[in-house]
Amino acid sequence: LVDPCEAHQPLISHFDTTHKISKMAAYVCVRGAMMIPTLLLLLHVISAAKAQQSCSSTVDLSPTYFDEADDYNANQDSAKLLDLVQSDATGNDKVYSYVVLENGQKIAEYYNEFLNATVDTTHDVYSITKSWTGLLFGIMLDQGHISLDQKVGDIWSYPDHEVWSSVDNDPEVKDITVDQLLTMTSGFDDGSLDEIDFANVGGADLAGVLNYVVHTGQQNEGKFNYLGFANILGYIVQEVTGKTPVEYAQEHIFPFLGMEEGTYDWASNTDQASYTRNGLSLTATHMTKWAQLYLQNGQASPSSEMVSKEWIDTSKAKSVQVTDINTYVYQAMLGGTPDNGSDLFYGKMLWNFVDGKHCGFGAGGSFMCFWPEKCRAAAIQMNLFSEAGTASNGILAHKFLSLVGGKDFSEADYTIDASSNEPAAEEDAPTSGAKDDKNGHIRTGLMAFSIATTALFL
Repeated sequence: LVDPCEAHQPLISHFDTTHKISKMAAYVCVRGAMMIPTLLLLLHVISAAKAQQSCSSTVDLSPTYFDEADDYNANQDSAKLLDLVQSDATGNDKVYSYVVLENGQKIAEYYNEFLNATVDTTHDVYSITKSWTGLLFGIMLDQGHISLDQKVGDIWSYPDHEVWSSVDNDPEVKDITVDQLLTMTSGFDDGSLDEIDFANVGGADLAGVLNYVVHTGQQNEGKFNYLGFANILGYIVQEVTGKTPVEYAQEHIFPFLGMEEGTYDWASNTDQASYTRNGLSLTATHMTKWAQLYLQNGQASPSSEMVSKEWIDTSKAKSVQVTDINTYVYQAMLGGTPDNGSDLFYGKMLWNFVDGKHCGFGAGGSFMCFWPEKCRAAAIQMNLFSEAGTASNGILAHKFLSLVGGKDFSEADYTIDASSNEPAAEEDAPTSGAKDDKNGHIRTGLMAFSIATTALFL
């Protein structure tokens, strides 16, 4: 920086000033120089405040599609993303589609012609369904249907409700709270999957759902333990609202996100209870609608609140650190190996990263994320059955998220352990409406590994 006193000396000496005035001028110069760091800090704060203010702009989510930005698919970031997908050696069967928003407008979009993907094509999003379930519970909480400390034994009055006569593990399961189920801290694990009933994994009815989960001990309560298949939350929705999850969403969510009936699917078990573990089939635009809604702190439009900001904030909170996860999950979720250490936390049905992004995540490496500091929301749909394998999919997806979040990546940061390029199994069963060839793929894939180790954080 130029010394302001030195810069002003010629101006001062040009005039025939008294000694007193000269001393005053020098004092002003010194004081001015001392204030420069403060002024620079103030400018930085103002700039940050403006950025935050611009991010708070709320768009109407009810139109079917998002508006395109002036530099849509013609900006530096969109070029990097397209290059990433197209330059990948096996990329032509990995990525179905992606959509990236900035300030509620599309800045990048891609649909894989090789996989016949279009703007209106839906794909199974697997455990991303859990994050939509989190939104359901936020609305139910706002409407007074449920409380976070409510126990399963309160919802189905213990021991009076008839279901408890058919539940074997009732001493433990009755004490699970709604909050524990939403944060994966109940101390319960998935039950046996030795006999696979694809339509009813996790339970065919209420008794089956409550019997399915297995308590692992009080010492594990409060710790992260991912329940991949459990569908207790789906039955809670039905019990307290009188509607299945899809019916409740059709009333309180989908119309406000421009999601017309017939443009999505939500599978259910043979009891007609919508899955809350998986089951949704969505377009990439649908996924970014969820992400933009969370970015807008629950506002579906400038004049319409779908869910409270308090729920968004508590969902984004780092409720529990994700530890003791296997190499596959590190690759799919973090883009590396366990040696990198965990920077992953879980909120309310939401994966929260220390780099500032918050995501829903599904089998095969599909993500829907939002970056509050970047004013960005994005979704990428990955092909679970790509030839490269799901762990490889996860690496590509994580590179994608790094670029969207404004961080370039080094290839050295991303490693794949060939021995675990495939997970032990996928936790997500096919939807009830899945085509026969997809069921064949799922059956072949699942039977190839040990089903007992299937709940792999997907």
